[in-house]
Amino acid sequence: MGTHESVHLFDDMGRRILPQGLLTAVHVPYNEYAVVQTVHTLVDHYQRINAHHYEEITDLTISVNEYRERYMNLWKGIESTREIANILKGVCIPLLIPKMAIEDYGKTAEFLVRIVQNAYLYKFPERVFTNYCRNDLQGKVSVIPGSRHERLILKMAHDSVMALYFPNALLGYSPYAMEEQMKTLPQGLLLSGVIDTAIAWIMYPEMMGRTMYTPIHQCAAVAYLDTQHSLRFYVTAPVRGSKGIIGNFSSSYGLSVARGHHSGGLLYIE
Repeated sequence: MGTHESVHLFDDMGRRILPQGLLTAVHVPYNEYAVVQTVHTLVDHYQRINAHHYEEITDLTISVNEYRERYMNLWKGIESTREIANILKGVCIPLLIPKMAIEDYGKTAEFLVRIVQNAYLYKFPERVFTNYCRNDLQGKVSVIPGSRHERLILKMAHDSVMALYFPNALLGYSPYAMEEQMKTLPQGLLLSGVIDTAIAWIMYPEMMGRTMYTPIHQCAAVAYLDTQHSLRFYVTAPVRGSKGIIGNFSSSYGLSVARGHHSGGLLYIE
């Protein structure tokens, strides 16, 4: 299927319609496993960039008017593109991704995951966050060709990047299918990696790691060690001695296997 052969590439829930001829695995999505929109007004979204743990990343300052203008420009860009306009019917999370020179993706990922842990435990002090890749990412993470994730990295080197993040758009897709479906998406959409997914967890921990019915967030735009491994954020059930569910960051394998409660994010940037 070519990019322009279908009128709509997303359904009425903002999820990616299965491309014709897709060779990799996709599972029927489990609708109960989804990020739920709990922050609704633009002002509430704006206030997230003044949160304590966001300030651990950057000292970026931006007025609410500039924030609104940049947000609306993105929204209108999607709304005016008929093929992808339906993605706005799903959960849409605005992210302000700070300026950052990324020389080693793994090193940057290690830094951001530490902030994710801080933000998650601040929001849920009774819970635990386990980083299974602690101090083990530097020099080991690369961007998957065709993911377009490198565009985010290039833009971040020069300025902050306003983005709209769609965490449920690829619910049910295997990581390999997440990569393959990019071939038939308009160029404005990028596949999510660790950087943008981590920013979403930092700004919105109560949405991204809400309950056991939060999907596993695959960072399919990046490879860890080799192309058969990637990275992911997810939650698990309490273990003996813990008072709440556990937030986790770890490597991901079995990338050809599709599961209904796994999702990958899509990003629309300036």
